Amino acid sequence: MKINLKSFMAGLVLVTVIISGCSGSSLTPVAEVSKEQVEALPAFELAAIRSGDELLNTSDLDGPILYSFWASWCQYCQKEIPYIDSLYSEYSDEIAFISVNVTPDDSVEGARTFTEEHDLQMPAYFDLDGMASNSLGVLAVPTVVLVDREGRIVEKLIGPSAMQSGEEFVSKLESLIQIGKN
Repeated sequence: MKINLKSFMAGLVLVTVIISGCSGSSLTPVAEVSKEQVEALPAFELAAIRSGDELLNTSDLDGPILYSFWASWCQYCQKEIPYIDSLYSEYSDEIAFISVNVTPDDSVEGARTFTEEHDLQMPAYFDLDGMASNSLGVLAVPTVVLVDREGRIVEKLIGPSAMQSGEEFVSKLESLIQIGKN
């Protein structure tokens, strides 16, 4: 079987474009998340950073959720997490803020030091087994995942996007609050 080099290269370029379009820092609108994916989103447990014996089972969460994934060594996280934490006091009555350290790629000591140095007010948890990251498709930090009242991923923001687009990010939070209210 003879393969035409030009056809092979064109196919390779096409596959690369398709893959990069699916894994970039794009937003994931509700319309692209199928009903099967919503139902398949598993609950997971997270251990509290401040008191490691306290567990959060995400199936107990009610209402919209903001998951903020970070690592203590991440320079962008060191700037973005305090910004998100500053929004916690304003929006915590309507959105569950869940700060998640990607512990398999970090250390327990690093995570604890990070939360203390930044005096985080929002709840902070370890993702000791990587279940939260895997369940929500987190491949890089910082990543913010917004989940609506029905448990659907509304948006996934990869990289330091929350802080860089402050007004737009706040608008996303306010939209998240409205989804499912009407």
